[in-house]
Amino acid sequence: LWQEREPKGEFVLVVAGADPADEIAAPEEQARLAEQELARLMAGGMKHKAAAKEVAARYGLPVSEVYALGLKFKRE
Repeated sequence: LWQEREPKGEFVLVVAGADPADEIAAPEEQARLAEQELARLMAGGMKHKAAAKEVAARYGLPVSEVYALGLKFKRE
């Protein structure tokens, strides 16, 4: 087989399985983390719109969703 003739074509080499710790956070967890980050930035004095843009970019969420999260902090 391998010793008798040179292999041809494409090959896939699996080095290791995925580490469960590297899994992407569930959407609920991602939203919770984004909300915490948004609250922290706004409490630190960052403007609502700027904080929403930064958090949305960091977590890959729509700016409108993150902005809506920030509205509740403004009401509190």
